[in-house]
Order: sequence, then structure tokens, then C-alpha cells
Amino acid sequence: MTRFSLFSFVLLVILSGCTVTQPTPTPPPKRIETIDDGITRLLEEAQTAFDENRLTTPPEHSAYQRYLDVLSSEPANEKALAGINTIVEQYLSWALNQAEIGHYRRAREYVDKARWVDGTHPNIDPVFNAIIEREKAIVTRFDLNLDAVHNRRVSKLLLRHISRQIRPDTTFVTIQAPDDTTGRWLYQQLNDRVDFRIQAKFERSSNPAILLSR
Repeated sequence: MTRFSLFSFVLLVILSGCTVTQPTPTPPPKRIETIDDGITRLLEEAQTAFDENRLTTPPEHSAYQRYLDVLSSEPANEKALAGINTIVEQYLSWALNQAEIGHYRRAREYVDKARWVDGTHPNIDPVFNAIIEREKAIVTRFDLNLDAVHNRRVSKLLLRHISRQIRPDTTFVTIQAPDDTTGRWLYQQLNDRVDFRIQAKFERSSNPAILLSR
């Protein structure tokens, strides 16, 4: 064996006996949530709750509570204040929708919820007064059988009874029907049974009915 070969052999033996220690990786520092991060998260959770109609219930997971959480850190946060305003407007919208179909107790309950969220909202009293006026104006509500309406087999005796209670210029008729064609058909049935033109409006509803108002 030559001197060079002997040197190479000895170097190989030395290197083969050595172990290379790999450095332990250092984990990246954990990111600490800032106040801005927390507010952004709360606003996102509030929007999700609102989209799922969790406006005020359950309290701990409601849009209203999330907005309050934001305001506890930033009392002037515009998005949180606007969010609370939107909750009130949604309740008032539901209240008017319920009043339109004659569900006045439910309509008042929605107004009460709006008032609980923000009793200073300027639209609460006008909506409440409109609901009360509409409730007082209803003389009679006649619920109709949905299948009979679909099949155009509403009782002629019932239609005659309704038409006899309609007075020209003093009675307003609201026809609730699932579609425009059905609403027009019901209007024609009533109009054919009086000697004047009935004043009426149509409202889309899955619960057909005829409402007579002063």
C-alpha cells in the first residue's frame, strides 16, 4: 500500500467514526393577537351570527353580543354601531312583514326586540304605530283553504258572504295568495259579486286569505 493510499484509508476510518450533530430547529415565535386582530375576529363572528339569524339569541353567541364586545374595547367603533343599527332594522322589517299577514302579536314581539336592542332608534315608534293602526283597521280576516284556492274551488257561499261585507269607498280589500294569477282570480271572484269596482291590493303569501279593512 502506498503512502497516499494509507493516508486515505486512515482519513476514511476517522471520518466514518464521526457523527454529525444536526442543530435543533428553532420554532417560529408564536404570534400574539393584537387588539385590532381581536376586533376584526369579533366583527367577523358578529356578521356570521347575523347571517344565521342569531341576532340576540342565544345571548353568548349572538351578533348583538359580539358587537357589544367590540364596543367594550372601542366605544366608537363604526362597524359595531352600524351592526347594532342593522339588527334593529331587521327586527322592524320582520315586524312589518308579520303585520302584513295579520300576525300582529308576533309583529309587536319583533318591535319589542328592536326596542330592547336600541330604544332610541328613530324608526321604532313609527313602525309600532303603523302596526297598531293596521291592526285596528282590520274588520275581518277570512282564511282560505290552500288546496281549494289552487284548484279554484273556493266555496261560492263563502265568496258571496265576503263580497256582501264590502262597501264602496269605505272598505279596502287585501288579497293574500301564493301567486299573482291566483290573486287576480280571487279578486275577480269578489268583483263579479258586487255592482261596483272593489279597491284591493295583492300580497304574496303561502297562507291565502282575504282581509277587509275600513
